[in-house]
Amino acid sequence: HRLLLRLVLPDGAENVATALECIDMLLVRRREYKTETAAAFVKRLLLVTPHLPPHCGLATLACARDLIQRYPGTQQLLDSTEDRTMTATYAVEEDAPDKCNALSSSAWELVALSAHYHPVVASSATAAAAGERLSLVDKPARLMREFDASDGGFNPPIRLPAKHPLASKVAKGKTHIVIPKPPLTASRMVRASEAEVADKQDVGAGRKMLFAQYAREATRFALQSELLALRRTLARHAEWRAARKPAAAAANGSGGKAKATATKRKRGGGGGGGEPRAKA
Repeated sequence: HRLLLRLVLPDGAENVATALECIDMLLVRRREYKTETAAAFVKRLLLVTPHLPPHCGLATLACARDLIQRYPGTQQLLDSTEDRTMTATYAVEEDAPDKCNALSSSAWELVALSAHYHPVVASSATAAAAGERLSLVDKPARLMREFDASDGGFNPPIRLPAKHPLASKVAKGKTHIVIPKPPLTASRMVRASEAEVADKQDVGAGRKMLFAQYAREATRFALQSELLALRRTLARHAEWRAARKPAAAAANGSGGKAKATATKRKRGGGGGGGEPRAKA
């Protein structure tokens, strides 16, 4: 019961035949277990069936149907849970089959399998949900061999659709099919008006988007213009300072020379006036 969940692994399909043979020897040939145990195996088989290849799913579904026939008490799984009074809840993760309360659930997986893409799987699930008995030839091993498609293709092969009655005439060019337009009813008028409103809303949204894009572009252009004007102002200021440096240096040089000459003259005049006083 615990290892059945491993059948959904990528390499689990190789062990389906062995697992079903063990279940057959344990529960079908030897009816020594309780109804709760058989119901737990039925639920676990139905749980892994949708995840298996079609031929393996057919085999597990046939095994589950065989268990339902061998243990009549498990047929309440085919009834709706609304028509029964349940005192427990089905524990799907419980590995012990006698503790998972499988009879508190229903075989709802058959409803999903009845819409299977494989027609044989869908028909078998529908028959199981209706309570039909499994035929003697529908054994799991035979179903796996008969519907095995591991070599490629689809088993059974997909039937080609029937030809249209006018297909031959169209091929010969003897007829011209004209598909008339349906009349404009009230419902179509309502749908047309709704489509027009939706188009107008789309146009309004597009205009808002264009306006927002224009506003972003205008803001970016204004910022770039201000940045360019600031760069030009800084460049002119740098040129003005560069042109002013030589003039300032020349002015400082001439002023220094004049000051030095005046200082010398002052010192020379003071020395000449001191000598006569010394002689006197």
